[in-house]
Amino acid sequence: MLLVAFLFQGTWALAGTTGGLGGNVTDESGKPIADVKITASSPSQTLSTQTDGSGHFIFLSLAPDTYTVSAEKDGFAAASIPGQTIFADNVQNIQIQMHPALKTIAKVTSRSSGSLVKSGTTSDIYSVNAATQQAVSALGGGGNLNSAYSGIYSVPGVSSYIGNYGFGQVFYIRGSEYNQVGYELDGVPVNRAFDNYNGSSLSALGQQELQVYTGAAPAGGATATVGGYINQVIKTGTYPGFGTGELGIGAPAFYHHAQVEAGGASPNRNFSYYAALAGYNQEFREFNQQNGGNVGLDSGIVGSYNTFAANPQPGGVYLNGLPACNSLGTSPNTGVPGTIDSGCTTFAAAGGINYQASNADREAVVNFHFGLPHKNDGGKDDIQLLYTGSSFHTAYAESINDFGGTPGLNQQFGGDFCGNTGLCNQNGQPQLPYEDSYIFQQGTHFGQPANTAVTVPYLFPNTGLNRAPHSTIPNDLRNTIFNDSQVLKVQYQKNFGSKAYARVY
Repeated sequence: MLLVAFLFQGTWALAGTTGGLGGNVTDESGKPIADVKITASSPSQTLSTQTDGSGHFIFLSLAPDTYTVSAEKDGFAAASIPGQTIFADNVQNIQIQMHPALKTIAKVTSRSSGSLVKSGTTSDIYSVNAATQQAVSALGGGGNLNSAYSGIYSVPGVSSYIGNYGFGQVFYIRGSEYNQVGYELDGVPVNRAFDNYNGSSLSALGQQELQVYTGAAPAGGATATVGGYINQVIKTGTYPGFGTGELGIGAPAFYHHAQVEAGGASPNRNFSYYAALAGYNQEFREFNQQNGGNVGLDSGIVGSYNTFAANPQPGGVYLNGLPACNSLGTSPNTGVPGTIDSGCTTFAAAGGINYQASNADREAVVNFHFGLPHKNDGGKDDIQLLYTGSSFHTAYAESINDFGGTPGLNQQFGGDFCGNTGLCNQNGQPQLPYEDSYIFQQGTHFGQPANTAVTVPYLFPNTGLNRAPHSTIPNDLRNTIFNDSQVLKVQYQKNFGSKAYARVY
C-alpha cells in the first residue's frame, strides 16, 4: 500500500544516488576474454558479474565509494585494480588486461582516498567524499563547521563572499544566481517553491558524497537548472558495523557540538542501517569580541556609549582612516545639523545590528536498506527507507540591549529617545510593547452582522501565551527564525541482472 501511494505522488525521475562501472577484459594480444568473473568490492557493498562474448562487463547500480575491481578466470592470473572511485549518476570505464597464470610470489595492493575531479566526462563534475568534507570543514570561516557549504566552497568554479555563515548561505556557480542551482538530497529534489533555493539545511551529517556540477544537471537529475547542480548522497551501513561519538567545544566565540553515528549490515547485506544524531550551538562576533559595542565613532576603544561625537577630521574621515557617522551633531561632510553622511559606517552599539548572533542546529538521519534476493540469478532488489530532519534556529542581534540600551536608542533616533517616545520607565530604561493585535473570535463568518462579531487579542507569534496584551518586551529578547525541514523517502529498485534496473520513489 505504501509503494502504491508513492507511485501516484508524481515523481518519476531517476534518483541520483548510485553510479556505474563498466569496462572490457582482454588478454596480452588485445583479444576479448569471455566468462570472466568480475567483482567490485568496497565498504559499502560487493557485487559480481561476468563478461559477455566481447569481454564487456558493467555494473549500473553501485553506491558511491572507492572500489577494488578484480577479475578471475581459470587459466589466467587474477587481476585487481584498486582505487576506482564511483560517483552518483556517472559510469566509470576501465580496461583490464589478464595474463596466463603464473606462480604468485607476492601480492601488493594500494588504494586511493578518492579524487576530486571526475575524469573522462564531458561536463565538470566534482565529488567531495566524507574525508575531504572533514578536511575542509572550516573553509570560509568557523560558521561552516557542520555544513556542506564548506565542501561546496572547495570546488573550482564556486565563489562566495567573506563572512558567509549559518543557514541559507549565498554562493555562485560560474557566476550564476543562487536560484539557478538545483539541489537534491539523496536524489530527492529539495528546491523551495517560492524562491527556488535549497530547502534542506545542507548539513554534513551522514554525507557519503557531495556532488557539485558546475553546469547543467545530469540526465538523471530531477531538478531543472542552468547554473549548477548539487546532490548529497547519504551513507549506508556496512559489514562489519561501526559507531562513533564526538564532542567539541570552541572559544572565544562560544561553540559546542555533540554527534553520534552508527551503521551496520547483515553479512549478506540483505539488511543495512545507518543512523546519526547531532546538535550544534554557536555564537558569532561582529567586528570584535564585544560586537563593536565598545568602539566609538572615532574607532577608539571606550568604556561606555558616551563618546558618539568624537573628533571628526575634514571630509568625514576619523583619526584611524575609517569613515564614520556623526549622527548627534553636524555632518562633517555636508555641514547640515542632525544628518548622517550617506555611505558612512556607524560603529559603537548599533554597528552590529541585524547580523546573525547565534545558531542552534539539530540534525537526524536514518537510512535503511532491505534486500529482496532473486531466486534464479543470485541478484536482489532493494527497498530504501530514508528520513532526514533538521531544526535550525537563528537569533539576530536586534534586541534592545543589542542597540545599546537607552544610549544606543538615543543614537539611533537622534537624541532623547525617552522624551520623544515616552516608552521608558522612571529609571530611564526602555519599555517597548509587543506589537500585539486583535482578530475576530473563532467562529466569526462572512455575512455575520457586525454588531455580533467579537474581537479577541492576538499575541505576536512565538512570544508566549501567558502574558497580557501589549506587555513589555524583555530588553534581551532577540528576533529569531526557525528553519525546520524533513525529508521522508521510500524507494524500490528492481534490478535486472547487473546491466539494467528500474526505480520508483
